[in-house]
Amino acid sequence: MTRLPESELEVMLVLWENDGEEMSVNAVWEKVEVRKKLTMGALHSYLNRLEEKGFLSCRKAGKYKMIRPLVSKADYMEQEGETLLGRFFDGSVGKFVNCLYDRNRLSPEDIRQLKQFVDTFEEK
Repeated sequence: MTRLPESELEVMLVLWENDGEEMSVNAVWEKVEVRKKLTMGALHSYLNRLEEKGFLSCRKAGKYKMIRPLVSKADYMEQEGETLLGRFFDGSVGKFVNCLYDRNRLSPEDIRQLKQFVDTFEEK
């Protein structure tokens, strides 16, 4: 799976927000347009590239072009997380969390959730 540029990721986020259900190109365009100004031509270019990369499938339904994601948000997030950890933190979750802590980016709620996660993990 390849890393997506921001413009293509925006399109995938719209599809993922729709729970992976099929959407028309027009419905995608309306939702992406809210996030940033985008021409229909640019959207079609993004969709073609995403289809070539295997991220989505397109089919014709009457006069509409329907789009469905082939890659789940969870799978893409996992890959991005591994890439981030590998590139910047030598694959260490601890170094990543420490960086967030050192930069005061962890709220008390974040710390509580991390502790709960560790406790649950240790129980297993």
